[in-house]
Amino acid sequence: MKTKAGIITLLGPTNAGKSTLINKLIGEKISIVSHKVQTSRFLIRAILNKKTKEFNSQMVFVDTPGIFSPSSKLDQSMVSTAWGAIQESNIVLLVVDVNKGITDTIKLLTRNLNSQKIEVPIFLALNKVDRVKKDKLISIVQEFMDLYKFDEVFMISALKGTNIEKTVNTIVDNLPEQDFISTQEDAFKTPLKFYCAEITREKVYKFFHQELPYSTSVVTDLIEDSEDKKRLIIHQTIFVEKNSQKRIIVGKAGSGIKKIGIDSRLELQSILNKKIQLLLFVKVDPKWVDKNQSLVSWDKSSFEF
Repeated sequence: MKTKAGIITLLGPTNAGKSTLINKLIGEKISIVSHKVQTSRFLIRAILNKKTKEFNSQMVFVDTPGIFSPSSKLDQSMVSTAWGAIQESNIVLLVVDVNKGITDTIKLLTRNLNSQKIEVPIFLALNKVDRVKKDKLISIVQEFMDLYKFDEVFMISALKGTNIEKTVNTIVDNLPEQDFISTQEDAFKTPLKFYCAEITREKVYKFFHQELPYSTSVVTDLIEDSEDKKRLIIHQTIFVEKNSQKRIIVGKAGSGIKKIGIDSRLELQSILNKKIQLLLFVKVDPKWVDKNQSLVSWDKSSFEF
């Protein structure tokens, strides 16, 4: 049987629902989802294989950092990474929150798309359409088409799964005929340390998204087996910029960090199918966001779950 394969880059503003979409497409929790904007800091790769009567098809999805106006070195690196991913794509899928309309970020995105003269298909996914009246959607689509002549427009709800199958089928139709890019063993490319850190960072935002900036970070310092090999011991550092933010995370009598630790440990156990001992450390480093690198550091404030 013939094969088709290609790289599909998800591009879009922060908090447009790209992470939710890729999770729905793959059917697993690949990219973290948060109320806080800008949660995807690195390229997340996931693979979906689909078989039809004529082809075996492989879709390699790349979830890029959201596009926004960069202010720090880390921000600049994230935005540059997102644009760089387009150059290796076979299809670009621009995901936007239809409720927000055409923002300055959307104008920037489409202006750059027009200037780069990208030769691969560029699709538009208007997300969260379940929150918009149907009679308004036609005019909204026209407004976006006036900015850029998209090859296809999908009106989806990543959360509810609306029109996801149609989106996948259209992507398959536009894939080039070629050998598979990755084997089944490569289906999840995110390093374990990074993935574990993202799970914990999601919990930080889950409980404290109103009090903390998105620069709050989690680094997995060490993953090791226990002496009896019956559990995995994970050491992580939560980086914040101010002592006041550290107090928020720790909480009264450790109540805040306890909620984060328990929630993260239970999810990690479910995903990794192994008992987890989670050690969380909190460190104040006001310059972390501009260092653009993972730090391995320890703090006197440690908590075990």
